[in-house]
Amino acid sequence: MAPSVVPSVLVWFALGCALTSSSTTKSVFLQGTRSPQALGRITANLYLFSGASGAVGAIVLGYLARTAVPADLGLLFAAGYLLAGGAFGAVPALRRLAF
Repeated sequence: MAPSVVPSVLVWFALGCALTSSSTTKSVFLQGTRSPQALGRITANLYLFSGASGAVGAIVLGYLARTAVPADLGLLFAAGYLLAGGAFGAVPALRRLAF
């Protein structure tokens, strides 16, 4: 077994947990804050837009995987996650989200 397999599996597991937590959090938040009449439309848009951005992201990731050095690609994604986390903390409207 290659020495990078175990860390890679751990990172993919952590990313899977984060994605599941994010999706569940959005779903529960919407169910708790929106009327049942609007919930179906909002949920459909939520899955449509996240699915479309995921497809575009897969295309971009495929291109980057062919052209970039893997270590640089990892640093790029780490910077993206840190930037997204910082933006979440910096936007007051997002910090005040509550049921």
